[in-house]
Amino acid sequence: MSYRTTPLEEGIKNLYMKLGITGPEYPIEELAEKLNIYISYQKKPCLQQRGTIYLNPYLSSEKQKELFFYELSHVLPHVGIQLFMPKLFKSLQEHKANYIALHLAIPTFMLQKVNFPLYHEDAIANVANQFKVTTEFSQKRLHEYRNQVNQNLNIL
Repeated sequence: MSYRTTPLEEGIKNLYMKLGITGPEYPIEELAEKLNIYISYQKKPCLQQRGTIYLNPYLSSEKQKELFFYELSHVLPHVGIQLFMPKLFKSLQEHKANYIALHLAIPTFMLQKVNFPLYHEDAIANVANQFKVTTEFSQKRLHEYRNQVNQNLNIL
């Protein structure tokens, strides 16, 4: 099967390759450092600082990672990373941040290297474990991935 990547998937792959990140084992602190983004482990203050992502220290590490990628989808265009074309970014709405976070946390080029178990529930747990996210987040990402695969099949 020939999988056609989207511009978002290609942009994320190019960014990660440029940063030397090729697998899911990287910590968010490493990614943030490479992007010149500061992570502050505290509840959001009244005044936000540009280039800072605030993570609640009382959340699980999986939830912190998910929130990091959600916030990163907002921060990237403001720190000079040209992941999105300006016109495209202007058209993105808040609801798309969740979609982008799924792709940032579990990039397609990494997901395609996963050996999926036979059963869907096992695949969800496997991806959640490898990428250190919750099973709910993994399920959403695998749903998006399956939709993209099915869309590619319909094109052929």
